[in-house]
Amino acid sequence: MKSLEKRHVLIEETVFYEGLQLHNLFWQDLSTLQFYVSVKYGNETAEAALGTDPSFAARCYQLIRDGGVTPCTLSEVVADLKVQNENTEKTLYKI
Repeated sequence: MKSLEKRHVLIEETVFYEGLQLHNLFWQDLSTLQFYVSVKYGNETAEAALGTDPSFAARCYQLIRDGGVTPCTLSEVVADLKVQNENTEKTLYKI
């Protein structure tokens, strides 16, 4: 994890999802302006970079929180969300 003085915590919350107690952290690295999400369950913690777009990062965080994403699946979920976002941004046709 990044050092605490370079982190700006945006949201920190504990979520109960289907019997799991997940600790979620949404934060920004002030030196790079990159957004991150961290998920902790028990002794297991994972962190994933969400990019520098605040709108996309916030949507990702909300989906991760609401979906009860665990540390062991966080990187795969974020990768899927990034691919989905790239596909959405592509032009489907030209006039």
